[in-house]
Amino acid sequence: MGDVKELTIHNAEILNGVKMIKGPALRSLDISFSGLKNIEFLDCPALETLILEGNKKMNKPDFSSLKGLKKLNLAKTTIQEMDFSVFPHLE
Repeated sequence: MGDVKELTIHNAEILNGVKMIKGPALRSLDISFSGLKNIEFLDCPALETLILEGNKKMNKPDFSSLKGLKKLNLAKTTIQEMDFSVFPHLE
């Protein structure tokens, strides 16, 4: 991912699984309404905003590595429960 700070993918409807690897500068990720089922994060320490709205077949992801997350949008997903204690900076 290199120096990418913001990434937006809307209405892709072709995504099944996404691995975000080595995004040291990535601050904002919006993958809305894209048919996403799984997402994984490896080395994305700067991520503050994560929007996964409208991914209706989404499995519960592991967000434990996203310690700096401030904004999280899971509206209209199938995720029923979330442990928000892993996000000390969530607004």
